Amino acid sequence: MDNIKRIYPDFYKNFKCLAGACPDTCCRDWDVVVDDESYEFYSGVEGEFGERLRSCMKIDSEGDRIFIFENNFCPFLSRNWLCEIQMRFGEEHVCDTCREFPRISQDYTEFIEYMLSIACPEACRLVLSKTNDFKCIGDFKVKNFDNGYSVDFMNFLLKARALTADIFRTDKVKFSEQLGECIAFTEYVQELIDDEIFDINKLYCFKYTACGSEKKSRKFVFEMQKNLEVMDKNWHDFVQDSSGSVLSENEDTDEEYRRLALYYIYRYYLNAIASYDIITTVKMIYCAYAVCSAVMAKNGAENSFERRVMVIHKYSKEVEHSLENIEYMTDEFLMNPDFSSENILKTL
Repeated sequence: MDNIKRIYPDFYKNFKCLAGACPDTCCRDWDVVVDDESYEFYSGVEGEFGERLRSCMKIDSEGDRIFIFENNFCPFLSRNWLCEIQMRFGEEHVCDTCREFPRISQDYTEFIEYMLSIACPEACRLVLSKTNDFKCIGDFKVKNFDNGYSVDFMNFLLKARALTADIFRTDKVKFSEQLGECIAFTEYVQELIDDEIFDINKLYCFKYTACGSEKKSRKFVFEMQKNLEVMDKNWHDFVQDSSGSVLSENEDTDEEYRRLALYYIYRYYLNAIASYDIITTVKMIYCAYAVCSAVMAKNGAENSFERRVMVIHKYSKEVEHSLENIEYMTDEFLMNPDFSSENILKTL
């Protein structure tokens, strides 16, 4: 009997690929890794299409078998933006990379959490939709001591995550103020983690005091963006052109940023079970907010929900889906004094 707890956000099962109607395509820019089972099937395909399948694969520098892209597009993306492999053989013979995206699963042995990546426009729309708030993820404890990690630490992280998420559950406070409280609380929790104090009662001892009125520039966030690996070379210019803009807060954007914050919290927070680092997750929220709000402000009155979705989707695609970028940002968060929690709080 499967006793694993499976946890889905409320919007997960509503996802349906837009295929040819998608405003972007996941068949562009990213490498498509061909798994062994798919490769075995492709190797047995006869005729001209089989020869084409095999001729369009190579081994990359990391030892993965990938499709050879043509002008940054998958060679099997048809003119109407549909997958030729799926049209010929069905979804079951599309390689794992394509079949699973944007679905993400994170296995913690006793429970598995599922999420949609906002690097997909339709998934991003669902995440930011006003009908979704991640409540179904809930509050629970692990009990199995054979999970391969400390039960006390995981339960501490689960409670800390729930309390962090609760900061964004109300619309009575501006998002920027909520983010400030979130950063301060996370700094407090990180100190407990560093000292290996996994006492859940300690989480309720935190008292938040808002910073004064001093406001500092967020320029350092945009300077970091220049050093990130991106797929669209225009992205750097696009971001830098927006660096002087500041988004005036309103109810619509604040609601969307709250759900964006919850997305990062529920996708990345529990990585700390291995890294002992929760600061990175919250500073990722801060950077996404700083960059996306500036890009949106640059577009001024032309903004719409669809436009805001595309900006956040594009940010995720260019920044979040690169291991090199995540590692670089993590180092900056740790080593660059501009990214200290104290300094960030002065920019909000």
